[in-house]
Amino acid sequence: WTELEKLGMEENTAMEIDSIFSDAVKKRHSASNSEMTITDLRRACRSVREQETLRRKFKEFADDRGMCSRDAFTKAMIEDDELRSVLVMPRFFKGVCSAGGGSMQLSILQRLSADVELFSVPVGNKVPIHNRRFSAVVTSEEIVRWQEHVETKILECRLPNQTTGKGMARGLFICISAFYYAAKTAKLPERILSHSHVVTELKKALDIVDRTDQKTVANLCNALTYFKTVCDPEQSYFLFKRNWRFEGREYTATWTLGWWLDSAEALQ
Repeated sequence: WTELEKLGMEENTAMEIDSIFSDAVKKRHSASNSEMTITDLRRACRSVREQETLRRKFKEFADDRGMCSRDAFTKAMIEDDELRSVLVMPRFFKGVCSAGGGSMQLSILQRLSADVELFSVPVGNKVPIHNRRFSAVVTSEEIVRWQEHVETKILECRLPNQTTGKGMARGLFICISAFYYAAKTAKLPERILSHSHVVTELKKALDIVDRTDQKTVANLCNALTYFKTVCDPEQSYFLFKRNWRFEGREYTATWTLGWWLDSAEALQ
């Protein structure tokens, strides 16, 4: 949260706070949409795991009728770090960017339903090698042509971009697998980074990379084109991270971990 605020997210935070209240009251059966109940708020924030914290905090800023106005909610959100982290931070998290030898993927969390929208593009970091698009020493012309090809495929597969009705992808994205290694090549740290910082450093890395290392060249090309084409330059942020610690154990974020988590949830 502190890292996001350092990147100038105050305006985005204010917009999300207002959006949370609007989402909470928009489906009320009452004619009034100037106040909300805890039921309204929980319906708008179904994906929030800390529901007990949400209930406890609501009692603190609601009036004696169990109602909360927009002004009271905004004031509470601005003053309460815990409440802001519980409600706003999950809304900044929008999904996962991943890639591999054969394809690149995007998973986007839908704000109200908590459903996940999945996209895949059939251009991975091994494709230009297998298809003989790269010479033994990759030329600048081949890099440009490959980036153009990647952008074309992204548009064909209808990932978020400037030409779609939904616009470009916005929010905080966790980047794993081949994108993590592209960031490692570019010496990007494991902390939340702005779109401009990521694009600038990937460009620098592509300019100085060993052109005989075809896979690394392809990986940098793919990552750079993906983030420039898919993600909003002003409202997207990234955390490149592969290994995570939780309750004293370390986990590696791969498709197998995702499959296991999905299966475990289904079994419950």
